[in-house]
This record gives sequence, structure tokens and C-alpha cells, in this order.
Amino acid sequence: MRRLGEWYNLDYYHHLAHGVRRLAVAQIGTKIADLKVIVGNLVANDELSPAKEFLDSISSRVDAAVDEAYKRIQAAGREAFIQFLSHNQEFWAHCENRKGLGYRSAIRDMTDEEVKRNSTEAQTLVRGLIVLEWNRIVSVIERLLQEHGNSLSDHETSDA
Repeated sequence: MRRLGEWYNLDYYHHLAHGVRRLAVAQIGTKIADLKVIVGNLVANDELSPAKEFLDSISSRVDAAVDEAYKRIQAAGREAFIQFLSHNQEFWAHCENRKGLGYRSAIRDMTDEEVKRNSTEAQTLVRGLIVLEWNRIVSVIERLLQEHGNSLSDHETSDA
């Protein structure tokens, strides 16, 4: 607690950022899982076998975009909580004064209360990050579709 959340043995902000990442996975992950089902159904359709390579590329590019999005969200979430908590001397003093049985649970609960009570800005930032990263993922999909559409047009033109 004396180190304001940063210590080689326990990085408080890392754990808070991991929670932010979990929120992103819950929100973005469900949409990606739905997309994967659709792509999987299309790949399994024998009539669409010429599109299999394209569909597989969508899946792998989206996976890469999602992984990068989660990393950026976690890093930004860490920074948001550093901004929010690192200078809050009263909070850290309150945590440091807590002793005895149930210390870990008490610190967790105090942190939860502090975040709920005073972190409208951090929560807004986290929500905004998730929306921003989702929009980036959608842009990746749109670019892939556009590129594929352009390559089909070029192919049709060359066939004519």
C-alpha cells in the first residue's frame, strides 16, 4: 500500500487492467463468437467452397485484430486506473491502516467501493475503449470485404 499500488511482487494496476480486459472479452467476445458461427456455417456449405479461403482469412484476421484490441484495452485500462488511484493518498492510507484477518478481502472490497464511488471518468474511458476497439475490429472486416469485392471486380473485368 505504501507503494501506491506498484510493487514488483504485486502490481495492483495490472490486476485492475486484467478486469478491464475481462469486461472487453465479455462484450466483444460474444459478438466475435457469433461471427465465428456464421463464418463456420458458410465454410461448411459446399456450395460456397470457392469462398473458403476468403472466409478463413476473415476468421484469422479478425482473431488477430481481437487479440490486439484486448492488449490495447488492457494497457489503456491500466493507465486509466493509475491516473485514477495513484495520487489518491487517502485511499492508500485507508488500505494501509487495515490490518488483521480478512485483509485481502477487505482491500478488494475497499478498492471496489472506491472505484464505484469515484471512477465515473475511468468507467467512461473503459467503455469508450471497448467501443473504439470494437469499431476497429468492424473496420478490419469492412476492409476485408471491400478488398475482396474489389478483387472480384478486377477479376471479372479481366475475364471480359
